Amino acid sequence: MSISTRLRVLAALVGLVAPVCLVLASEAGSAAPVRTAEREPAARSITVAVNKKSVKKGKKVTLTGTVVAPTDPSCVPGQVLDVQRSTKGATYPVVGTVTTDAAGAFTFSIKVTKKARFRIAVAASATCAAAQSPPRTVDVITPAN
Repeated sequence: MSISTRLRVLAALVGLVAPVCLVLASEAGSAAPVRTAEREPAARSITVAVNKKSVKKGKKVTLTGTVVAPTDPSCVPGQVLDVQRSTKGATYPVVGTVTTDAAGAFTFSIKVTKKARFRIAVAASATCAAAQSPPRTVDVITPAN
């Protein structure tokens, strides 16, 4: 097995997500290195807004926003986004998913039972970088008796 094949197998076993550029000696034994050029994943960002800053306990809020990728329009439509909610601390577990439309827009409604911060995230792919929106806070109003 050649060294380049061994390196490819090792990279697959390690589970590298990002493209790796390797400098390999040619298999003919030449001293000149062979470079494999890979392009950087396209940068993208996510905007998000909530329709209400505060709601009564048990009512829904709607999160709307867009995925923006100025250098690669293919990183916008059909993206599966994770909706994350934090009610305490800095952890943001996933509470749902939503898919972007052809323009990169999304809408997601969720019931709020206590004060929470919401954010939207998208995982990296071979051609598109990961992105995460800034958090948006929703307060819960306790009705007066």
